[in-house]
Amino acid sequence: MSNGKYTDIFQSTNQEKSKKVESESSRAVKEEKSKAVKKEKSKVVKEEREIVNMCIKVDKRLRRHWQSEVKKRDTTITAIIVEHLKEELGEPD
Repeated sequence: MSNGKYTDIFQSTNQEKSKKVESESSRAVKEEKSKAVKKEKSKVVKEEREIVNMCIKVDKRLRRHWQSEVKKRDTTITAIIVEHLKEELGEPD
């Protein structure tokens, strides 16, 4: 037997809030674990080699031409530049 109609409402509301808090906390734990795993994977990659940007300024017309050419060849400008730099300047020991 219930104590009153409002008591039942408050109890059900508290139960719903409790379930919501539990699900939010479990979601937060999952997100933290996911972040930790991603961070660990990125550390492994960084230890092997760290990739950085290397910017150059070129004429817009040339860039358009080069972009269309690499699409035809199914490659990237980065791959071509890296290949030529390795040929011309070599790699570190």
